[in-house]
Formats: sequence, C-alpha cells, structure tokens
Amino acid sequence: MTSIHHHDKHRGEVQRGSFVYTMHRVGKVVPPKRHILKNISLSFFPGAKIGVLGLNGAGKSTLLRIMAGLDKEYRGRSAPAARH
Repeated sequence: MTSIHHHDKHRGEVQRGSFVYTMHRVGKVVPPKRHILKNISLSFFPGAKIGVLGLNGAGKSTLLRIMAGLDKEYRGRSAPAARH
C-alpha cells in the first residue's frame, strides 16, 4: 500500500493519506492483438468519488471488471489495499 500526505480543500489535511485501491501499468490485450487497456496506473484515496468516462469500446467495462476481480487475465498490478 502506498502512503502519501496531501491537502484536500474540503476536508483539510489528510494525514493517513493511504490509497484504498491502486492499479499499476495494467494492460489487457484480446485476439487478434487488440489493446483494450494499455499501461493504466491510478490510485484512489479514502472517500474518493470516481467516475469512468469514455467512448464505446474504450475499455470502461474491462477496467471495472479488473477492479472488481472478475477479470484476472491482464498484465500489471491491480489490488485493493489490505484492510487493518
């Protein structure tokens, strides 16, 4: 789990600053060599509101399926943070 210190203009200083979800260099290729996702990296802070936008066929559903753990055939790392 990655930890950072940042300032949220609505909540003030966030000391814990730990990501609740992180994805690093995730990629998905389907036959015949069609790149659905390529080198996607992202991290979410606790309480973050997230939206996924894109054109038809851009990979939105694939991204969400990987995040939900429903699609396990991809490159890179994708994982929720460990719960304490």
